[in-house]
Amino acid sequence: MAAERCSVTKLLEFPDRQRKGVVVHLLDRAYEQLPRKEQRVLQALAVYGRPVKAAAVDYLIGDDIPDLDSRVVLDHLRQRRLAQADGQSFSVPGLDERDYLIERLRSDAGPRTSQTPTALLHKAADYFAGQRHDDPQRLADLLPHFTEIELRLRAGDHQTAFDLMGEVDDGYLHGWGSSTALVPFLKLLNAKRIPKDLEIDAKSMLARALMQQEDYQKAANELVLAFGLASGIRRASRRIVLREQLTEAYLHLGDLRQATTHSRRACLAAILQFRERHAMTAVAGLAMCRARAGKLDPALRLLRGARKMLRLYPSAVDQAHQPAMLFSEAWVYGQLGERDQARRLLRAGRQHAARLGNRDMDGACLLAEAQLALDDSQLKSAIDLAEQAVTIGLTNGNRMLCRRSMEILAIAQLANGDLDAAARAADIANRNRASVLGFGLVGLAAFRRDNKKEDARVAFHDGYLAAKNRLKPNEHDFQFLDTYGLVACGLALLNEPSYLDTAVDAYRRARQLAPAVGAVQRITMLLKQFGSSADREILERVCAAAKGEGSGRALQHG
Repeated sequence: MAAERCSVTKLLEFPDRQRKGVVVHLLDRAYEQLPRKEQRVLQALAVYGRPVKAAAVDYLIGDDIPDLDSRVVLDHLRQRRLAQADGQSFSVPGLDERDYLIERLRSDAGPRTSQTPTALLHKAADYFAGQRHDDPQRLADLLPHFTEIELRLRAGDHQTAFDLMGEVDDGYLHGWGSSTALVPFLKLLNAKRIPKDLEIDAKSMLARALMQQEDYQKAANELVLAFGLASGIRRASRRIVLREQLTEAYLHLGDLRQATTHSRRACLAAILQFRERHAMTAVAGLAMCRARAGKLDPALRLLRGARKMLRLYPSAVDQAHQPAMLFSEAWVYGQLGERDQARRLLRAGRQHAARLGNRDMDGACLLAEAQLALDDSQLKSAIDLAEQAVTIGLTNGNRMLCRRSMEILAIAQLANGDLDAAARAADIANRNRASVLGFGLVGLAAFRRDNKKEDARVAFHDGYLAAKNRLKPNEHDFQFLDTYGLVACGLALLNEPSYLDTAVDAYRRARQLAPAVGAVQRITMLLKQFGSSADREILERVCAAAKGEGSGRALQHG
């Protein structure tokens, strides 16, 4: 650093690869001049690898240096810029410094096996195990769990780390709709050389997290890889669970053919292997494949059968399936137009979800009640319920619940005549994750305003392209066809008559699949939100097709 050789300004201009060497060189010079006590404190910070309080440093090296007052040492290191402070917590400045200090620890440890990096990583993980909250209520309360998982992975204790991930996921994150918090750890775990059983389970958990991110294609890809690995192991239950997850992923993708294939094979395998518990959940998955294809009565029979089987297994693990089954059954009743029965099931589902601490299902049931309120034109109630669901989604980091809640809120505000609020809700829903329905709602809110017709055209066209690209796998999903018809209808009403045939044909196919009263009422109510300014003749023809009336023949123009 002598003036004739290099200035601080020049040092800061070095490329990354050169700067790293300079930083390590300078750190090595400074480290050699420190007393042993300060060297050990810096090494402890490097082991943790994240900001920690002085008590964590005391725990890690207090036995090695009994008279340690790490807070004083940390303040001194901070003043020398060898450590940095964040409130009451301290850490080393960066990754280069951490890597250097870990390497020095490895070389300094020598025969003292209790002070090797691996041994200290285990001990650091034990410290955070003792810091866990007994009853976490939010993601911030799980920070000790996440830190322990990271330390266990760095120590090479993959099985313990994964067991803790499963405990956190099943106990809290999945019920909150926030499994995404584990994705970085799961990806790190997948990058390691781990036993096949653990790799299968890690891919399965990663798929579940990806589904909560609504990245269903990546989830399906992970599950296909996991299923390939599982084909060579004896435990049939693993393959059944993977098929159930594949059913869920393909249902969300709208690929009912694939979803039905996996659900049937899961049912068959569970029956042949005398695994009644797995048969119960596999039957519930098959029921939703039937329901999405419009076969609502057969779906109800399957769901009732699954719930009867569930009564045979009163354990907490088995009863965790109860809210989802009640929700699914209520969804089918809602499509059939039997709203009172749907409400009873949803209230029972919320009670079970509350007992289990499953906020994700509590929010989903609230949102389903909002849809039922919409069906009854109880707009204030629908808005209140949807806003409660939004709050749960925001509190628990559940983006899927937030998006769906905003979609229902947008529909309710459209029906209520508050176009500003409807536009805001639709825009938030669509920015969260663009969907065909999301584009349709953005288009509807803009269509109702004379000066926003071009915005409406853009939204409907984007929705139409999104639907067109996904039409093949979704051709047997009546809900998808209903939203496809919605965006095509929007384009037809904006003086693009060629799209009218598309809208009418989509609704004809949707009603052939699902002519049920509730399904018809929901889509016709949405079509009515185009308002009085829409071309009455076009809208009536589209509504007639959506109701399944007449031949569904499109209007002839020109």
